Amino acid sequence: MTRIDWRARYRAPAISEIVWASERPERLGAISSENGTEQAWALDLSTRSRRQASFEGVGAEEVHILADGSGIVWWLDVSGDEARPLDGDPVRRR
Repeated sequence: MTRIDWRARYRAPAISEIVWASERPERLGAISSENGTEQAWALDLSTRSRRQASFEGVGAEEVHILADGSGIVWWLDVSGDEARPLDGDPVRRR
């Protein structure tokens, strides 16, 4: 019987989001944790190429691809303070 380390299940890379370019569906943007933090990746299925697009320490939260497939953009929140009340006043942190 082979012993499987249960911790590997929680350390395995994950892809949390995949988006396609509407005009060039062979081009994709994705969020992947394969390098330890969730980062934005660009993929081109026609050439089988892929590259990491973001290298931020805290990781990317979401990715979008331009309709023509020429580029991707990603959402990154460095400070974690994107929360704002509806009245517009800044949130006070303790």
